[in-house]
Amino acid sequence: MATVAPEAVFSRLQKVWEWPRMFADIKKMRIAERGSNRFRIELETRTLDCGTHAYEVRIEPPRSIRLWIDAPGITALASMRVLDGSTARHSWIVYSLFVEAHGIASWFVSTDALRRKQENMVVQYLGDLKRLFGTQAIAAVERGGTASAARTANTIVNTGARHEPRAR
Repeated sequence: MATVAPEAVFSRLQKVWEWPRMFADIKKMRIAERGSNRFRIELETRTLDCGTHAYEVRIEPPRSIRLWIDAPGITALASMRVLDGSTARHSWIVYSLFVEAHGIASWFVSTDALRRKQENMVVQYLGDLKRLFGTQAIAAVERGGTASAARTANTIVNTGARHEPRAR
């Protein structure tokens, strides 16, 4: 089982410019604006085949990355948090994704189709995290949602710890 310290995991994940090499679902990405802890990126994914859109990315203490878009017809929010594991050389990566179509766009994309795409993205990103950090087990997958919104998928990836994370 691979052991990866939280600082090493977060150090790699916060290198936004390397995401296209880390995450296979990214079709195209360009950094349009860069600050000390924020980015504006233009991103196109393979799963959500709706072209390139501008996203905001924030890197927040202690080890959290948030990405969101609020464009005409689509709202999406993703986050990755790196938590301490059972030892200094173990980590938990918590990945969350929410996608919702609204307005005219919701006429053309069913909630079920969007949910399937979202779940596919979660599986792909988990596979990429496993490949990047040598993770061995998906500890938990939780899904929830409403009739009008796509499901939120929260996934915890164990990078070496053998127990569920403590509530924080």
